Amino acid sequence: LDAAIELINQSKRILLVSHRRPDGDTLGASIALLLGLKKIGKNPIAACMDAVPSRLLFLGDLMPEGEKIVREFDLNNFDLIVISDAGASHMTGFHEKYPDFLSKKVPIINLDHHFSNDNFGTVNVVDPKASSATVVVWRLLKKMNIRLDRAMGLALMAGIYNDTGGFMHSNTTQETFEIAADLAA
Repeated sequence: LDAAIELINQSKRILLVSHRRPDGDTLGASIALLLGLKKIGKNPIAACMDAVPSRLLFLGDLMPEGEKIVREFDLNNFDLIVISDAGASHMTGFHEKYPDFLSKKVPIINLDHHFSNDNFGTVNVVDPKASSATVVVWRLLKKMNIRLDRAMGLALMAGIYNDTGGFMHSNTTQETFEIAADLAA
């Protein structure tokens, strides 16, 4: 986490990327991170190649007034990319549209929990024992001493709920419940 925090502290304009066919984990991670980074004076933008499914539109409502998840951007406008919940570099789809996207010309933080992750980032924060990418983001926000608010908690909880099957899958651990309790407080 320390190397990721160092890159975040050195950056101003941060592109937060969700994988194609977004689910609650990738969106929850990006939106919670967006809200947290705004609190420390960063200028984050959330992006996803595909539209947000109707069942997850409530997550977009957590973003500040007038902001939305973009599907196009100018890579030159960013000094950091954070990709959440992409088990492999190709999962965002942006490399097809922007040839330099994965070139690391802009540093990449890879936040994930998939065993299959191909460690495509400049910094890789990948924990296959974490129940979701939102758990990894929760750890990052806590380590950065960013106070979680209701919207951030809801975004993180959506990701945890999504990837644990409502706390019923075998990846649900004691830590998962402890984080859920923290978010509910």
